[in-house]
Amino acid sequence: MNRNPSHPWFRDKTYTHFDTPLGVKKAEQYAAYFQKKPTHDFYPFITYDLVMRKVIRVPKSERKKAKHSLRFKPKNRPLAYAAHRDRIIFSYYSHMLGISYENYLNNCDFSDSITAFRKLGKNNIHFSKAVFEEVKLHNDCFVLAMDVKSFFNNLDHKIIKSKWKEVLGLDDLPDDHYQVFKAITKFSVVEKKLVYKTLGISMHNTPEDVVA
Repeated sequence: MNRNPSHPWFRDKTYTHFDTPLGVKKAEQYAAYFQKKPTHDFYPFITYDLVMRKVIRVPKSERKKAKHSLRFKPKNRPLAYAAHRDRIIFSYYSHMLGISYENYLNNCDFSDSITAFRKLGKNNIHFSKAVFEEVKLHNDCFVLAMDVKSFFNNLDHKIIKSKWKEVLGLDDLPDDHYQVFKAITKFSVVEKKLVYKTLGISMHNTPEDVVA
């Protein structure tokens, strides 16, 4: 998977979906064509669960030995991935919207407080260190840490659309942006195992040129 320096929104990916990958030149042409004539039919997302190991603390009452204070707990992380042409459109508009978002934040007093989903050349270690350094400056303060369950699944689509327009500085979404908005808020999905089984594709050995 490579990012093209001339087209930072484009990544060369090969995976099995309902269409075939496009090279950078065709991808650029496809994104430009969609901007002028946003009539693209989006495919369903293919979904699957990624099983991850989460470290949790074992209550003292459940420990067989004192040193057994931690254990691994399986955690299912639902994932979905788009068809190749869909991904090109999503990537392009994500990049363009990101530029507008940065310009929007540059005019806000709270820009330095926003760290998520921004390309700031830093990672969570840098941000955590900055927080601890800030705490040291205060003799008495409160630090609030929380994790909102299913945050993205429960976002109000009206708020998304309103903020999208605000970031662009427009009263209405252009047709191309509106089609992308609809594609990410009113979408369909198909389960990977079911698709592969129906099409007779092995889950362990999938050819790169499979097209349904």
